Amino acid sequence: MKKFIVLLLLSVTLMAKSQVGYEDFYSENYLKNNLQLAKTAAEQIDALGVLSVHYKNKHQDSLGNIYFNRIASIVSRTKGDVLNGRAQWWSMRYKNDTIIGKKLLQFAKEHQQVENSIGADLLLSNYYIHSNHFLSEKYVMDAKESLDKWKTDTTNKDSLRIEVYTQAAHINIHRLNGRNVSYYMLALWDIAERHPIEKERLFAMLCLAGMYDEWEGHNQEAIPWMEKLYDHYRKANQPNRLLMIDSYLSMMHASLGNKDKMVIYLKEQEKLADSLEVFGFDNFWLFNWKKNLGLISYSQFIQTLDNHFDNRLFLHQGFIDFQKAQFHL
Repeated sequence: MKKFIVLLLLSVTLMAKSQVGYEDFYSENYLKNNLQLAKTAAEQIDALGVLSVHYKNKHQDSLGNIYFNRIASIVSRTKGDVLNGRAQWWSMRYKNDTIIGKKLLQFAKEHQQVENSIGADLLLSNYYIHSNHFLSEKYVMDAKESLDKWKTDTTNKDSLRIEVYTQAAHINIHRLNGRNVSYYMLALWDIAERHPIEKERLFAMLCLAGMYDEWEGHNQEAIPWMEKLYDHYRKANQPNRLLMIDSYLSMMHASLGNKDKMVIYLKEQEKLADSLEVFGFDNFWLFNWKKNLGLISYSQFIQTLDNHFDNRLFLHQGFIDFQKAQFHL
C-alpha cells in the first residue's frame, strides 16, 4: 500500500481547509465548483493544483496538465515570493520530481519559507526511501532540524510536525531500526491522543495507521486506528473522508486475509462512491484485491480493464497491458 504512504506524507501541508492529499475521494464536479468559488490568487492556485492532481491520479494527464499550466499564468500576473513558492510546491506535488523538489528547497531557504523547505525535504526523503537510505534519512533529519529551529507559530506547524515524525518513522522502518521507529511512533501516539485540536489528532491517527501498515509484523495494529477514523467520519457525516477510510480498511483487511471484513467495507465503499460520483485509482486496487481473493475471475478482471470500468476510469494502455502480462509470467 505504498500509495497510502505517499498520500499521508503529502496531505495537509500549506492548507488546513482543502482536499489536498484527498483528491481521489472528491468528484471532479465538486472540485470544479471549488475552483469557481476561489477568489484570491492563492485560493485559485490551490484549487487548480487539487484538480490537476485529481486528473493525473486517474491517468487523465492531458486534463491534469491543462489545470496545472493555469497556475503559472496566475503567478505571472500577481508575482510575489509567497505565491511563487506555493506554485513551486504544487509543481513538486504534481510532477513528483527531485529536480523540482531541490529547486523548491533552494528557493524556500533563500526566501525563508520554512513550510516549503520542510515540504521539499519530505518529498525528497520519500523519493529516495527505496533506493538510498542515507539520502532519505538526511532529508527527513534536515526537515526535523528546520522544524526544531522554527520559532514562529503557524496554523500548519503541528501538521508539519506530524508529517516529519511520520517520515522519520518510515525511513527507520526501512532501515530496520525498531528503536527509532518506536520513538517516532510514540510521539505520534501522544499527538493522536492528547492534541487539543481535533484535526491534528485525526491526522496523527491516519499516519499511525499508515506506518503500522508499512511496518512488517505490525500490520494488524493499523486496524484500530483506522476504525477510530471510520467511527469519527461516520458520526461527523463526512462521506468523502469516510470513502477514503472504507477504501483503506478494505485493502488492509484484504492484505491480512480477512476476506469477510474486506467485503463489508468494500460494499459500503462502492455504495458511497456511487452516491458521491467518485471513481479514482483506488478502485483499481480494490478491484485487484477482489481478483486476488477470488471474488471475481481473471477474465472479469481483464474485461473490466478493457471496458475502462464501465467508462469510469481510463487507465493508461501501457498499465493495462502490464496487468495482463503479469498473469502470464
